[in-house]
Amino acid sequence: KISWVDVTTLIGNLNQTYREGAEFTMHTNVLNKILINPDFKDHIEFTIDEVTGKKLYHLLGYPVVVNDYADENRIIFGNLFAGYKTLISENLKSVTQDIYGQKTNKQYRSFDLQPTVDTAKAFKGSIVYLMDVFAGGKVINKDCFVRLDVKTA
Repeated sequence: KISWVDVTTLIGNLNQTYREGAEFTMHTNVLNKILINPDFKDHIEFTIDEVTGKKLYHLLGYPVVVNDYADENRIIFGNLFAGYKTLISENLKSVTQDIYGQKTNKQYRSFDLQPTVDTAKAFKGSIVYLMDVFAGGKVINKDCFVRLDVKTA
């Protein structure tokens, strides 16, 4: 069970410098545990995004990012903008197999346009292009994040 004290302590553990812009990241199952806990009934807020029509959750005034790739036994609270950066490779990347599984030996950069070998489209007189982006991400400041390991019962 996730307690009110656990979540408020989690917020308190984050350096105050990074609280503005911070958000919770958790798995759907963890959010469901919070939703059924009566301690949180007055502290969870639901709104509907005007653009996408999706539900938006706020816990104690902080946004909740629900991610089913997140650990089912953990809540992360932190400032992604200050602590995490996305990196896009500009260097050449060697590719040994194309999208059709055929062996190849080419080098590409992110955002290089490559024509496909789609014969059905070629017969119609159109060419389809693909673009690869070689990207990754990295935590650059661990002080921007704190975590709560949820006990399973």
